Amino acid sequence: MADQGYQVHLSPARLGPGEMLVITVTCPGAHPRRVVAYPVQMLDWRLELAPAPPGWRGERRLPAWVAPGPYQWQIEADGEVVGTTVMEVVWPPQALARAAAWQQQRGALARQEAARWDAHWAAAAVPTFPLVGVWFDGGFYARYGNPQGPASAAAPYARSGDLDEVRYLHQELGCNLMVLYGVGEEAQRYGAEHLDLLAGPGGQYRFLDEPDAQARPMPEVDAWVQATLDQGLTPIVNFCGHSEADYWDGYVQEYLQRCRLPVVSVDCYPIRCDLPDLPYFHRRVRQVGEWARAAGSRYLVILQGFACLGKWAMPSPEQLVEMARSCQAAGAEGLLFFLWTSGWKGPHDEYLIGLDAMPPAYHRLLRALRGPAPAP
Repeated sequence: MADQGYQVHLSPARLGPGEMLVITVTCPGAHPRRVVAYPVQMLDWRLELAPAPPGWRGERRLPAWVAPGPYQWQIEADGEVVGTTVMEVVWPPQALARAAAWQQQRGALARQEAARWDAHWAAAAVPTFPLVGVWFDGGFYARYGNPQGPASAAAPYARSGDLDEVRYLHQELGCNLMVLYGVGEEAQRYGAEHLDLLAGPGGQYRFLDEPDAQARPMPEVDAWVQATLDQGLTPIVNFCGHSEADYWDGYVQEYLQRCRLPVVSVDCYPIRCDLPDLPYFHRRVRQVGEWARAAGSRYLVILQGFACLGKWAMPSPEQLVEMARSCQAAGAEGLLFFLWTSGWKGPHDEYLIGLDAMPPAYHRLLRALRGPAPAP
């Protein structure tokens, strides 16, 4: 706040994708313990500022997916708002021309890919599941309805975080399990306002991600499950199936034995750029399915539906169908995809490409996995 003497400097005030953004905060008197900055339209793109005399400084290259327009940045010191500033994202004409050419090329490739997928489906039956859907991270519902939010590569289907995206998944693709991450105030408000879109079989679902990877104490997980049930919601606790830690097996089994988990899921993303490992996926999915049955928990599997430059590749039609068959054989009641919306920034600042950026044939696979609509 101005009367406290904080000075915020953002440089440059106008920049394009790929250019470096620098934020400096000069603090009066004693330095705070922690300073963060973030654009209010994209709460999942936070910038931690490192302390250095005479102030705090942070820098980051602007991702290529950020849409043109003004962005208001908010700066917090020890949780208190101490300043705001505005940055405008501008796209040079040559960048716009390249984007238009890419969209045309992508359209042609999409038509070719759709034909290949349809031929594959005609030759191999796709397994069907009672529940098929997508889980959304907090950034999704923090951005919904935001005209300045990053444009989705899925045009003409939706903008990132737009309610039309949920309607497309729900009404056009037949997804019936739209899961919100967490039970915080934003998730509760979003779920209450859009009950018609987000309610699935058994009501609304909430998602606790990888308590094993975060070393969450079991009493804390138990308390989260009970608080979610008290709100009339169905909790899903997801375990990190791609963990290679020696202790993982015993740790997860103990969770399932000691905690009351109505629904258990596991994520396992085997399609890496260097070496896809489907045999590992099959073993892990079967293993967790056996533990879930022994604990009396319902069982879901989160399939890889994304790519990450240099790390993960987008699964092929054959790989996705093979993974779905493995889940069915392991007794999974349903499938969740992570993730739908491109642009998700993980804890390691990775840019992920979701199913929204893929050819329409990928989208039709979700409908095929869901099976025919039930008779009225």
